[in-house]
This record gives sequence, C-alpha cells and structure tokens, in this order.
Amino acid sequence: MSFLQSRSRLVKLCVVSGAVTLVTFMVYYYTPVHKFKSYSSTIWLQNFTKGSQNVDEPQDLVTTMTATLIKMLQGSTDMKPHNVTADCNNIWNSCRPKNCSKYISQSPEKRIRDLLSPKLTLNDQDRQLISYLSYLIPENDVIFATATSSNHYDETQAMVHSLHTVVYPRVQNMSIVLLDLGLTQEQRQKTEKSCRCQVISFPSDKVPSYFKELGFCAWKPVLIMACMMKARKSVVYQDASIYWKDTIVDFLDRGDKLGLQIWGGVGMHNIPVTTLKGTFDYFGEEPCAYLNYTSLQAGINVFKQTPFVVRTILEPWAKCALEPDCICPGCTKNHLNCFKPKKEIHMCHRFDQSVLSVITTKLFSYERYRFHMPGSDADDGRYVTINRGQKKPNYFN
Repeated sequence: MSFLQSRSRLVKLCVVSGAVTLVTFMVYYYTPVHKFKSYSSTIWLQNFTKGSQNVDEPQDLVTTMTATLIKMLQGSTDMKPHNVTADCNNIWNSCRPKNCSKYISQSPEKRIRDLLSPKLTLNDQDRQLISYLSYLIPENDVIFATATSSNHYDETQAMVHSLHTVVYPRVQNMSIVLLDLGLTQEQRQKTEKSCRCQVISFPSDKVPSYFKELGFCAWKPVLIMACMMKARKSVVYQDASIYWKDTIVDFLDRGDKLGLQIWGGVGMHNIPVTTLKGTFDYFGEEPCAYLNYTSLQAGINVFKQTPFVVRTILEPWAKCALEPDCICPGCTKNHLNCFKPKKEIHMCHRFDQSVLSVITTKLFSYERYRFHMPGSDADDGRYVTINRGQKKPNYFN
C-alpha cells in the first residue's frame, strides 16, 4: 500500500512538473519580445544612455541613435578607404557614375530615421518568431552562430574542428549555436554528440516559403537576431568555410571596440550589380548612388550587443529577410549566378549579403570602411582563412 501511494505521488509530481514546464514555455513563446530584457531596445537604451527619459519615443530614439552614429564615425581607425577611380564603363567593380545625381544622404539623422522606419521594424509576429528560436539558445557572453545541411556536413566537421582547436582554448565564456537546415537523422545525432555545441532546428512552418531555398540565406539574419537575444557581449556569425587563426581574441576585441566587423573586400562586385532593384526600392534608394561601393561578404561578421547595432543593423536586416519584397523581390535561383558574361546592374542577387551591404552602406556612407575587417582583401586574412573545399569527414565519428 505504501508503495502504491508513493508511486501515485510520483506520478502526480511528474504531471505537475510537466504542466509547469509547458506553461512556462507557452508564456515565453506568446510574450511579445519587447518584454525580454536581452532584446528590448527601450531597456537597453535606459542602460546605455545613463538614465535618459522617454527613450521609447521615436524622436528620442532617433536622437540617441544619431548621436551614437556620429561618435562612432569620429573614432580613430587604422583602416583606409578604398580608392574608386574607375568610371562605370566597367560596371563590374566599384565605379563613379557620370550620369547619376543621386547620393546617399550625408545627414546622419536622416540615415538613422530611414533605418528606424516602420517598414524596417519587426512587428509582434516577427518578434515572437525570433523569441521562439531564441528560446532554444543558451545564454553566454559570446555566441558563435553557424548553420549546415546534409550536403555541407563534411565541411561543417572541418569548421567545428577549427573552433575546437583554435577558438575554445583562447576564448572564455563562449558557445556555438549550429542551425540544422537539413541534416539527416544520423548526421544530427553525430553532430550533437561531438560538436560541443547547441544544435537547433529552424521553425520552417512559421516563415515564408522562400526560406526553404537555403541558398537565399533568409534564415541567416533571423538566426543572428535570435542569438543576439542570448548574447551578453557579441555574436559572431560564420559560414562553414571559415577557419580561425590564433588572432581570434584580437578579432573579438576589435569587434567590441568598434561595435562590428564586416568583410569588405576590394575585389567584390559593386552593390547594384549583385542586388535587384526591388531591394533598393524597398529601402527608398537609387541604385546608381551605390555604384562606387563594393558588396560585402556575409560569411563572417561580428556584432556587438548594443542598442545601436541591434536597432540600426540587425533589426532592419531581419525584417527585410521576413519581407519577400525586400530580400527576394521577384527573385529565382537563377539570380544567384553572378558570373554571367554580360555585365550590368541587377544582373544577380545575393539576398542576405545584398541587404547587409545596402544597410551598412546607407548607415555609414563613405565611412563604412572603418568597420571592415583588416586583411579582408584576400581569402587568407589576418583573422581567418576562407576555404570552401576543406572537409574533415570523420571528425564526428
């Protein structure tokens, strides 16, 4: 009788415990993101602006962000601007257009106001999606985010080997979040067992259909935003082709000092060549104003956890990813090909990369170079090596 009573109490305890866990998750999922301290722009601004009042008012937000932008652009830098000397007879590279009267605004306040516009601000549904994904991510100081699918499984093992041997011994209070975009069950099990990371799944049933085209990389800004909710200091995104050097700590320190690090190589196409016109239309920009700016690569970046970086870069980027007219304006897989014989503007589209290029160029204008990674003019840079063919097929065995 005593045994039966004990077992009955145990069953009741398990039921109650399970119910509490379920309710906790449902509260987390259905609570708007602005309720969470790690994301809330309002709370962040209160913490970072020494008690400024009414920081949630639009004009105060614009004023605060504009002041931050001006301060960032006045800081010292060891980077130098790229010289643009070619005219646009060679449309492939950055060039100076002869017949364009449009320019990126030189008013920091206007640039900030444009990026804080409602069409580039996450709505409650967007925030709930990001909150749901963030729920799966453990909190840490620095979060390295990446993603993989079954056809990149061997490259992923090589990338994780680099993280294990180079990053883990040198960086404290860090973790890896790996987004599963289509691993087989066996690959997933081996990865979870060996990667020393958090493997999460993307809620594909909660996003637009074009997210299923993995080459469009619409998932990337959303993943980075979700990781930022759990990062106390910064988020580092890397593709599977990135292999770290022992200068990793310097790289993180640089990102912490400047707020972000972006890969801006000299040899990249200019932005309008690799960006469809519909994306420029969504941002209210004229393509020719961006002809003398190179596209960025989005395979390696560091973003510091500050209200400015989140609100003026990551939130517009994530919002654009969730709007087909922004990240994917009438696009198809054919738009991924940027090596066509005919060279003209809008000849291809790089999706997440195109949008990040427009946002950061619009935000920083001709001083975007301040935030470029040193040595990012070649695949073998100061901090990383890019090797898209390197594999380590048995590392997780």
